[in-house]
Amino acid sequence: MSFHYVNPGFAGLLDVAGGATVATSERSRTGYGILQPKDRCGVKLEAVLKELWIRFDVYLPTSKEVPKAFEAKVLYNGFGLRFYTYEATNQFFVEPYCSGTGLDPKKMPVYKSEMEELKAECHLFAGKVNSVYMHVKRGTGNEQDGAFELWFNGVQYINGAIKCYNWSDSYVTVMSNSELLLISDIIISDTAFDKRTQLVSVPAVGIESDMTQMGDGSYIATDAGQTLLQYLDMEALADSCGGSSRVTGVAVIGNPAYQMESGGGTLTGIQSMSGTLTEYSTQPLQSDAAGVICDYHPLEGTVDGLNGLAVGWKTGV
Repeated sequence: MSFHYVNPGFAGLLDVAGGATVATSERSRTGYGILQPKDRCGVKLEAVLKELWIRFDVYLPTSKEVPKAFEAKVLYNGFGLRFYTYEATNQFFVEPYCSGTGLDPKKMPVYKSEMEELKAECHLFAGKVNSVYMHVKRGTGNEQDGAFELWFNGVQYINGAIKCYNWSDSYVTVMSNSELLLISDIIISDTAFDKRTQLVSVPAVGIESDMTQMGDGSYIATDAGQTLLQYLDMEALADSCGGSSRVTGVAVIGNPAYQMESGGGTLTGIQSMSGTLTEYSTQPLQSDAAGVICDYHPLEGTVDGLNGLAVGWKTGV
């Protein structure tokens, strides 16, 4: 797997300034959602990838909640979904993007009369968090050897072969200008993954660190090589998800994570299991006190089989 991006719903993990993280348990399964009003930017890929799998959650407001104007979308090279209000009639639409491919999924009016119309047509639900999974594949020429597939809450809505080969954008657009339509629980990969995959927060049951504890839950490191490990409550995870549930990876979020003085500074993701300490990717630290960093690495096993797992950070220069 050469590219794998995960984001529970932190604007600070997007490659664009000016967004905000919204803490909410009603509009996000992870507890966080992204408010990011800028267009055509979001997640910077390592290159223009010819095939991509994307899943994300989106909260759809009820007809009573809908503001007069808002827009949100997740797109890659013109393929994806847009959610918006048409101000002239104050109608809310969900519109798949796949123009010029021979596919013709019409934009779906969400708030015409009753919400049952939306449920029957595309299996999306108002007043709830909805899961979206999509697969896009660039074609090689004039043949229909590309693909665009789209699922809403596990039900396939689009499954089509497409002619599409002129891609130039290395961004996955993640955009929302309203707190009533938040995007969260994002996974992007150039390798197929189970559409049921989602991010789950795991509480810590103990912390081991040689950093300075500040008394408010934060830690300050003064030297390179200092570590912070959080032991994960796998019993609590088993109670909520089931002990036989499959774990495919672990993401460690530093929120906030920043350097307090000018100069270089890094954090390296670390993991401890059965007495073995393993190091993973290294992230540069910025001076922004609202900075967020994330380390993700694959991890195979069941919830019950990962008792004693600890993850955290090691300081660098």
